[in-house]
Amino acid sequence: MSKSIVLELHKPEEEIAIEIGESLEKCVLPTDKSPIEDYFKYTQGLIARFVRPEFSGDVETLSLLLLGIVSAAEFYFRTILVRSLDICPLARKQAERIQIPLGSLGYYGTKTAALGLSIFEHKSLAGANEVKNELQRLVGVDIKNNSSVAAALSGFDTLCELRHAAIHARGYIGSKGASDLGVSMDALRKISFSQSAVFDLTKLSHNAVRSFNRYVFKSMLERWISESQFTGHWRSDKAKFKKLFDLFSYPPENPFAEDLAGAYKLIRPSIQARNGSAQKSK
Repeated sequence: MSKSIVLELHKPEEEIAIEIGESLEKCVLPTDKSPIEDYFKYTQGLIARFVRPEFSGDVETLSLLLLGIVSAAEFYFRTILVRSLDICPLARKQAERIQIPLGSLGYYGTKTAALGLSIFEHKSLAGANEVKNELQRLVGVDIKNNSSVAAALSGFDTLCELRHAAIHARGYIGSKGASDLGVSMDALRKISFSQSAVFDLTKLSHNAVRSFNRYVFKSMLERWISESQFTGHWRSDKAKFKKLFDLFSYPPENPFAEDLAGAYKLIRPSIQARNGSAQKSK
């Protein structure tokens, strides 16, 4: 019987013992600020780490920034949808039949803000269609294909496509990716962007987050008014309006700052008009 031939072309694998628990820590969701404020705080800190001169021509390192930015945007979409269910009775009615994995009850806990994340188990929100579908499924709000928010989410798709190539194919653009990006398919291509270009690409994510945040806030506010969720009286509406205002506000850019009453004063005529017409129709 002939002996087996052993032809080693590299070193053998090494035995590794890892305690994965040592690389993880207990935490809670950042509910002390709005999802959009949390997004910008995180991404601004992330981008600041990549402005150093030594990264100016380092495509591989700059590609990692896309991973972080898309991850931050996806987390924003998850948290704004989940927290919308916390404050909006109409959204909760829309989502009341959605099932969650039984195991998530023990993991997240039944009285934590994180429990809502269980509805995204096995789901990705790294793409315009996924985001639009989940908004409709959970909140009952549709995004028209020809709207400005749809255009902003399309830009986010471009960023996600580049991130996919950077993370899954070492920067090489596949044929589907080339087609989706709208580039010539006459030859194989790979990512080769400058530091300034990658910073411009992150703005696609910022635009998507800003546009989505504004659109969902406007849609939810209009629906609350239409469905008579407000009375038109400041004292009785203050607590409910504050929840909506705080959830979607980005303080550094909010012209009302903390002037909750001033913001309410602008929508009060619409509330009173709606409630007045509702009374007449009875």
